[in-house]
Amino acid sequence: MAAPNGSIYVYSGLLKDMDDDEVAVVLGHELTHATHEHSRKQYKNSILIQVAAIGALGIAGQSADSDKMKLVLGIATALAVSAWSNGYSRDYEDQADRVGLRYAYQGGFAVQKGPLLWARFAQKYGDQNKVANFFLGNHSVAKDRQRNLEMELQFNYPAAVVKAP
Repeated sequence: MAAPNGSIYVYSGLLKDMDDDEVAVVLGHELTHATHEHSRKQYKNSILIQVAAIGALGIAGQSADSDKMKLVLGIATALAVSAWSNGYSRDYEDQADRVGLRYAYQGGFAVQKGPLLWARFAQKYGDQNKVANFFLGNHSVAKDRQRNLEMELQFNYPAAVVKAP
């Protein structure tokens, strides 16, 4: 994981379950979070989203005729805020997947293993429902990450293309 101060932490389970090329793809991903200042950008976005949410709740509270309507508008606002915030997070995660692949490639690692990691992840842990992920997930679902990395390899690293099962 990448911390906001630029530190990157590697858990021992990662090292046990992956080879050097796979670890390089994951470390490239985390390094991207640090080099592209995703934590700082996410914090800035969250402040803007919270201000917008407070405004929306204020307007909803004044325009609602009943407590039931206020509750419905509050829940709708909370879901919208969650989807908006998580959309930024997914964008940063997807960018970290793409740029992290480049970092690993430039380091001489076998980047074709990137999509295979996500195929393995989906097989081991399953995938969240896409609708639930839209509102509650801050990462793209594993199958989408696998597909995105396969396209990234095809377009930018044609010599490294290997399709995941």
